[in-house]
Amino acid sequence: MRDIEFITALKEIVKRILLGDISRAEIVSLIHQLEVHDIWDSDNLMITDCYYTIKHMWEEHISKTEWKYFLDCFSNQRSFNIEEKCALVTTFPDRLDDAIVLEFSEFGNFGRIKGDDRPVRYFAICQYPNDVYYYLFFCAGHDYDYDVIIDDLEETIEMCKKRASKCGNVVWHRK
Repeated sequence: MRDIEFITALKEIVKRILLGDISRAEIVSLIHQLEVHDIWDSDNLMITDCYYTIKHMWEEHISKTEWKYFLDCFSNQRSFNIEEKCALVTTFPDRLDDAIVLEFSEFGNFGRIKGDDRPVRYFAICQYPNDVYYYLFFCAGHDYDYDVIIDDLEETIEMCKKRASKCGNVVWHRK
């Protein structure tokens, strides 16, 4: 089976999952019709990720956001990126380095800090209890448990945002 056939089959399953018009028995039957050995041979991470997400969907909660992400990728509305997908379906932590997260950015590619090979994927504006200052944390991605790579101390939240904006377009979310 070629990748295009896998994409067509997986897209139909995901579409029906989102519509809620497919039973567990139908999903299992359709997944078993796909040749697992061909999936293993595919170099397409989107195909393998979606296949195993469907295959194990009863073992963990799969959000509508994740199903919609797959559908968008299958429909060529976005390019599949495992880090982006995981960022969409992962909840940002409430605390980093014992500081309370007040706001955090959307997943992005904000460069690297000299001396550290991890890319900066998030910014977080945090405050330690009983502290009047704010910290702009430069964070690694979910695959590094949102480790703080480096931080800047600022007097206001606005100053943190201004500093982060020097690394690119940053979209913020409040905790």
